[in-house]
Amino acid sequence: MLGFRRRERAQAVTVQTGLEAGRPELPLGAGERQLYRALRESVPIIDAAVYKLRRLVGGFQATCPDEAAQKGLREFLDQVQVNAAGAGIGEFLGIYLEELVTYGNAVGEMVVSGGQVRALYNAGLDHLELEADGPLGVKVSARGPSGRRPCPYPELLLVSALNPPAGSPWGTSLLRGLPFVSQVLFMEEKRWALCRALCRECKDWVEGQARPGVEAGREALEGLAAAEAFYQLALLDEALSPASVAAPEVKLELGERADKALRLAEEKRKACGPLLREQGFYFGRA
Repeated sequence: MLGFRRRERAQAVTVQTGLEAGRPELPLGAGERQLYRALRESVPIIDAAVYKLRRLVGGFQATCPDEAAQKGLREFLDQVQVNAAGAGIGEFLGIYLEELVTYGNAVGEMVVSGGQVRALYNAGLDHLELEADGPLGVKVSARGPSGRRPCPYPELLLVSALNPPAGSPWGTSLLRGLPFVSQVLFMEEKRWALCRALCRECKDWVEGQARPGVEAGREALEGLAAAEAFYQLALLDEALSPASVAAPEVKLELGERADKALRLAEEKRKACGPLLREQGFYFGRA
């Protein structure tokens, strides 16, 4: 197995970021991470989105000009033990990315014995504490029943932070914006009540405009009522929401929904023209 030669003091034979037996004192941020973990467990779409990000990142290939060294490098990256039951650098980096996206931080460790890297370990954040070590360093400490224990071999650790505040080693989870999502979910029942009211109103209006004896066109009239209700809902959303949401890397345009709903409603109006008493009506924004 390929090993990376280290200084004598870096030849650790145990996992320095591992959890000690007993009940450790929880570090700062543990409650927030428990919330993110619970959200992934209870809301399948969140868990699926994080896992899809992991898949979309894909893999990588490490190359070496020396053919013999290339073979050894490939074998090491494919076969290195990861945690208790995994293998391969892809497994390690996939877990590392999920931790980074979910919690805003990720910590990994090279487990060294006899001067060689024997395994890779994804450290759990719930029993670790990160603190700035000067302007360009991060100090990692593990918490256990006996208190805080600084990791003695920081050169074997990999620490990442996602969008950390200035001067802080703690990153920002992609799920940090979920209080907004929670608010949307809380308002879902009210939104369904609004949708039902709009559908009922548009259904009554279309029935009032329908010519007598148009049972054959009942399905088309129902489609018109649904399209008009959807258009009204899109107009309300447009009035209450910004036209776009922008970030440094992405911009979402939200204003096209009402235009598309209007085109759909106009198509339904034309199709239902012969079934209605009144022609040339306008139902929407001026």
